[in-house]
Amino acid sequence: MQVWIWVAATLSLVVGITLVNSGRAVGYPFNVAGSLTLVGDMLLFGWLVYKTERVEMPGRTAAAE
Repeated sequence: MQVWIWVAATLSLVVGITLVNSGRAVGYPFNVAGSLTLVGDMLLFGWLVYKTERVEMPGRTAAAE
C-alpha cells in the first residue's frame, strides 16, 4: 500500500511540475498535493519500518551470525 501512495504522489508531482514549467498556473495545486502526500508517505514508511520487530529464529545463536 505504501508503494502505491508513493507512486500516485510522484505522478501528481510530475504532472504539476510539467504544468508549471509549461506556463500553466493550474499545476501549483498538483505540486502541493504531491509534495504533502510524499511527506506523509515518508512518515508512513518510517512508521512501517519502526514497528517491525526483529524475530529470533529458533535454534540460531549469536555465534552462528
